[in-house]
Amino acid sequence: MKFSLRRLIVTITLVLIIAATTIVSIFISEFDLNNFRAQISDSISTQLSQPANLGKAHFSIKHGPSFAFDDILIGTKQGPLYLTAEHIFFRLDVLPLLRGDFRFSEILFEKPDITLKVGQKLTGNSNKATGIPDLEQTLWTDTLVRSIRIHDGHFRIEDYSRSETPFVVALEQLRMVVDDLSLQESGKVEITADINCNDIRSPLKLSGNIRAGESKPFWNHATFDLDMNINDFASDVLSNRYQHLSSRFRIEGRTDITTRFSGSPAEGLNFNIALSGRDLGIRLPGRNEVISAKQIGIEGNWQKTDQLHKFAGIDLLFDSTHFYGDGQIDLAQKDPVLTTEISAPHLPLTMLNHFLPADSALQARSGTVRLNRLDINAKLSTLMNGVGRANAVQNLEIELLQGELILGRTIVTDINFDLGWKNQKISLKHLHFNSGDIQVSSDAGFDIASPGAALEKLNLTGQWNMTLQNRIRAKDSHAVFPEKGLKAVLHLDAVYSGNTWNLKDNLLALPSIKIIFQGHYETTGDREYSLRATMPEFSLSDLFLISPAISAIQPGGKMSGDIEWTGSTASPSDLSGKIILNEASLQIAGPIADLTRLNGKIRLDWPEIRGEGLSAQLGQSPIQLGLEIPDLNTAKVNMIIRGDSIRADELIFRSDKAYLRDVDSRLSITENAIYLGPIYLRMDRGTNVTINGTVSNLPAANTKLTIEGRYGNIDEVISLWLADNPQQFKQKQRKQQGSLEIDIHTAAGEIANLPFEESTGHISYRDRTLIINPIEFKSGPGTGIGQVLVKYRDNQPPLMKISGHLENFDALAVYQQLLQRKGIITGRLWGDFYLEGTAGNLKEVFLPSSFGAFDFTVRDGVLKKLRGLSNALTLFNVYPIFTSSGKERGVPFDKLQGNTILKNGILASENISMQGDVMNMTMTGTQDLIANEVDLELGIMPLRTIDRLLTKITLAGWILTGEKKALVTAHFKLSGPGDDPNVTPIPIESASKQVIGLFRRLFTLPVKIISDVNEAIN
Repeated sequence: MKFSLRRLIVTITLVLIIAATTIVSIFISEFDLNNFRAQISDSISTQLSQPANLGKAHFSIKHGPSFAFDDILIGTKQGPLYLTAEHIFFRLDVLPLLRGDFRFSEILFEKPDITLKVGQKLTGNSNKATGIPDLEQTLWTDTLVRSIRIHDGHFRIEDYSRSETPFVVALEQLRMVVDDLSLQESGKVEITADINCNDIRSPLKLSGNIRAGESKPFWNHATFDLDMNINDFASDVLSNRYQHLSSRFRIEGRTDITTRFSGSPAEGLNFNIALSGRDLGIRLPGRNEVISAKQIGIEGNWQKTDQLHKFAGIDLLFDSTHFYGDGQIDLAQKDPVLTTEISAPHLPLTMLNHFLPADSALQARSGTVRLNRLDINAKLSTLMNGVGRANAVQNLEIELLQGELILGRTIVTDINFDLGWKNQKISLKHLHFNSGDIQVSSDAGFDIASPGAALEKLNLTGQWNMTLQNRIRAKDSHAVFPEKGLKAVLHLDAVYSGNTWNLKDNLLALPSIKIIFQGHYETTGDREYSLRATMPEFSLSDLFLISPAISAIQPGGKMSGDIEWTGSTASPSDLSGKIILNEASLQIAGPIADLTRLNGKIRLDWPEIRGEGLSAQLGQSPIQLGLEIPDLNTAKVNMIIRGDSIRADELIFRSDKAYLRDVDSRLSITENAIYLGPIYLRMDRGTNVTINGTVSNLPAANTKLTIEGRYGNIDEVISLWLADNPQQFKQKQRKQQGSLEIDIHTAAGEIANLPFEESTGHISYRDRTLIINPIEFKSGPGTGIGQVLVKYRDNQPPLMKISGHLENFDALAVYQQLLQRKGIITGRLWGDFYLEGTAGNLKEVFLPSSFGAFDFTVRDGVLKKLRGLSNALTLFNVYPIFTSSGKERGVPFDKLQGNTILKNGILASENISMQGDVMNMTMTGTQDLIANEVDLELGIMPLRTIDRLLTKITLAGWILTGEKKALVTAHFKLSGPGDDPNVTPIPIESASKQVIGLFRRLFTLPVKIISDVNEAIN
């Protein structure tokens, strides 16, 4: 056989391949894949701080020699990262593999499903968020992975930052190829996917090159050359979701987005982002109007050094309008500060209309605005929250050219001026405008530090005389000005002489009000100025001609005044003067009556106002009034009201009959609240208290008070909320809609004529019901607790409900004070009661409509002399036993108990009983508390202590004890006037079943019952 060199080379090559394949096969067969899988799982788990499970491991040549893992699971469904994939292939480099060394050149994911959760609240013992680690070291310096591929992936971001239901943005059908991504090479990147935002799909395509940085951090030093296109993106959905991050600024419509990035963040990354599409526009904060735009774009250069981000050469395009600028922000600070410089050479004045209220009287018609400079320096939180944004502007230079505005019904044309803002000062120069027959031109300029501050610069020469007469109008009928406009006449007469401007006989005339002012201003030196204004007396009721809004307080009477304003650049300005009120009046918001007949002098010493010698009427009650406004820059008025007698409903209460005496009160009125206290007062029935609290949420007043004092009559306190005139009460109630909460504490007092030593309670008002619950009080060793409800009703007096519980009270005191009659029972009282009826006078109003019940027990007491009872006992010659030396001792008892029902002023009971060693007694029947009439039946078993009393009885012994030694029981009927009833003995046949039944239940009936007491006595 002829030997050839080519055949030799082929043979050697085949042998080497077979040998290499055999070696690799033997090596791989002996390699422990499960151990390797565990190592990779642990490494991934450590890198991601998440559990990782790579599933079944095997060797694959599907995509070249690779280690393959099936059913991959990383993270948990509840955690911030959750990844599943059917397969992951770690592709091996062939040459290192022949040497027995594993080098992964590529990672390929098949059908990965990745969920990333952001803004999720941490649970359990976790103290820090779990996220994606820095994989730069791992990818390039450890594994030497140069390529990453994803086939048919799904990437889902769930945002829980605003609600428990996540906002989801997903990349579906994701295909990603990253090749040659190494430290020394420029890697190729291609990504295609569908963005799914709120079920709106938008195709995405990204392509380009990335060259990793050669030093850490690699991403910051990487070089990018990328292009990205997104079609029909749901920008409106995304912008609406995250409007809180852009101060409620929103992008509207679907957009086609084109972007390009080139360069390095560390050295400077150029970017260009362009938005276009149908219905594209922006919506400003608080506005419903959409500002349409054909295109929106931004380009510039971004540079990142650590946490410092710089932006240069920014060009923001909105339609055909360009904004240029530079800026930077340092995110390393706790509250980052944003610094920018912005300019815009050509802005249509009509853009102003987008920032004005929809019903604004001001509208721009034409003109050009040049934004020469806008410097902003502010904390990012200030710009985001909106509080103090004006202070963020450090420098502002604006020119207005050929502007035309509509102000109400007035057209202002040919407007030109230069406006500046620097160091918190406004500068206005070169002002010119026309309005009808009025033309104003001035090359003057002046700075204003704040409204009302002094003019710092006024470069005018010669004499200037001008009369301006016009009407100021507003479209909105509820605006400050009248519907037909405010007529104002201004006459100025200024003379310049010796570096001083002198103002003479200047007049500002408004409807019913004339202000005459004079003064001077020095243009050199300390620039001293002085302005004196005089207001001749005018009617306050005419103020509504100037502003309809003033009619809300219904001013009346007359006012005059003098004001002087002086100052210089070397000293602060001083504004002072006086205002004289003559029979003035005004309406106060909330539950306080109107002020009328207000007379006196008010001193102005800016920013403070004080009243001097003021007198007035609060409703119909004369008062002395102290008035103070400590700072006119804040809406707060302090008042001192003193009066000998003020009707309750003229302060914060409802009663038009109760009066507050010796009132000495302090009030502070703010924009939406009245702060009360201390208010010292007393009332006619003994109440002497101090009141503190607040009335807020005006005009629907929410009242919170504390009432403390030495003595409090609870009935008198309740009467403060009872109006005898229902119609007047309804008007008062409409003014006082809101809530009421009052805490009461008095050292002593009385409730329902019952004295106590200490009381605490809480009063509230809800659902047209005044509630006192609980009210707790003490009297000696006795304690009581109760509640009172006063339910207000339409077209009729209120309904009152009272309930309570007494323990260990003095029965004599309760009887005498509660019923206002001489007490007949002593002892310690326990009881419960419930009463309801129309609120008002006891006999005339409450009792005729009353309903209620009493349940009581009196222990260890004495039944004092009662005319009807004493007459009954006298029939047996028994009553003298209970007198000594002509003095009444009464009938002692162990327990007196029962319950009664009250209906329409009539007390009724069927089970009142008394038990004692001396005698037992039962009582049934009724007592009319209004007519003072009784209709009662008594059952009496006297002389239970027979061994001690028998020798003193004058009747025959058998009558008392009978043949079987039984006790006597007898029955009587009491009828007629309660103070002196008629007593009639009742035969047993005529006694009511209730009395007989009560005896059988409570006492043991004797064997012998006297059938006719008269017959026995005879």
